[in-house]
Amino acid sequence: MTAKGTHVPSVGLEARLLKRRSDALAGVAAFAVACAVRGRPHQLQLVERRLTRLWGPPLQRVPIPPPQPPAGKAATSSLAEWQAEPQRPFLTRQSSCAVHANGHVILPPPPPAGSQLPFLFNLSAEALPSKEETCSHCPHTTGCDPLPESLPAACCGVCGFELRFCRKVYPEDGQRRSESVMRRFMARGHPLHDFTPCELFQRIRGRTLWLLGDSQTWHFYYAVECFLREFAPSLRRSAPLPDEALVDALTTAQMTLCYKPYRVPPVCLELAQGTRVCAVRADSAGVMARVVLPVLMEHSPGFERDLLVLNTGLHYYDDVMCQQQRCRPPGKGSAYYQDLEQLAAFRGRHRRRLPAMVWMDTPPQHFPGTGDWAGSFRAERCEPHAAWRRGDPVARAGGMWNVAAAPLVGRLADAHLATWNASVGLWDMHMPGECTHSCQPSAYHLWLYLLNGVLRDKRLGRPASLKRQQSSQP
Repeated sequence: MTAKGTHVPSVGLEARLLKRRSDALAGVAAFAVACAVRGRPHQLQLVERRLTRLWGPPLQRVPIPPPQPPAGKAATSSLAEWQAEPQRPFLTRQSSCAVHANGHVILPPPPPAGSQLPFLFNLSAEALPSKEETCSHCPHTTGCDPLPESLPAACCGVCGFELRFCRKVYPEDGQRRSESVMRRFMARGHPLHDFTPCELFQRIRGRTLWLLGDSQTWHFYYAVECFLREFAPSLRRSAPLPDEALVDALTTAQMTLCYKPYRVPPVCLELAQGTRVCAVRADSAGVMARVVLPVLMEHSPGFERDLLVLNTGLHYYDDVMCQQQRCRPPGKGSAYYQDLEQLAAFRGRHRRRLPAMVWMDTPPQHFPGTGDWAGSFRAERCEPHAAWRRGDPVARAGGMWNVAAAPLVGRLADAHLATWNASVGLWDMHMPGECTHSCQPSAYHLWLYLLNGVLRDKRLGRPASLKRQQSSQP
């Protein structure tokens, strides 16, 4: 239907009109080419007028503005807001760094020289959460009377460090010792002020960082979770798996407290954005290969995307061979080497289902004589590592455990966290009465800094792009 009086040309007539216009256009185009070739620009104006009569005025070229990125959202210091809007930058309150969704990490402005401790080494009472914040949900225990029903550290203790603060265990000069460790390390070119929780969080964001090993690795975990505390919605530790039977299967070691043995269950601290840090106590490589890794591989969702730091060595007492103040590395026939072979073979068979793995050095001990443990964990005093000081080749290569493990590290892990050289000089940082574990902060915090460097250099986890904050706004 058409409106009355409207003329609709027939199909044949419309086709003839289109052909006539097409022929006219072809003639105009040929004329324009001839003008251009013969250098007659004034005649091109005639071409433009004829084209206008045929097709109407030419379209105007209107520039299209490039797409503009959405307006930046203001940073938030609320974890709840950040969880709801992960595209917003998150600004930490204490460490004053920021994390952006695009992977940028904004460092705080550099402090004046000598004005304050790096955040990594600031374990002052004012900087740490209170016991009420970390332990109010746990059974109340005071000393050994009455005996606790379970290991208190399994519930209570984020940033508590089992009260192993250097300033507490050595009240006369513990703080000075700790700061001396920090300053010596910085003097060797390590900018501890630039290492922030934001950087480490960005590298493990959306993953679980697992720490698997003996009591040394357990105390290392304390340093990791406390360093990342600003990203924890709650300071309550939790189990790595919801099934109690599986958690029980992962509980393979024990420790003595109040002269009573307690099983050491695995623990985690949940962080924002689907991130967490977890520790699983395992004193031997055999237990790792036969129990821990199979359980996590089968029952921890996304395990192959995670990051895992592991070490073992100090609990292979029967493999220690020390004579005349020299300790020989365990040989291929030792339980230690055979267990490492078993662990390496397991990784080789299941590599696609396992996370990126970092093998950590067995740390030095500083017992009198050899330096290494030679029959007793108790000592009235610790001494500088004698074999290291006299240039013993085994000690200079990392001690007997690391020398024994060295040929297998490439099969055990994707990267190597070398902590021996950073720790061998810290003979005066051990807990009173022993020469194995260190007070906090000291060795474990240096290891954390070095671990971040390994993740960066080996491109494990997520990348982090560091920028210096130029103003008060991230």
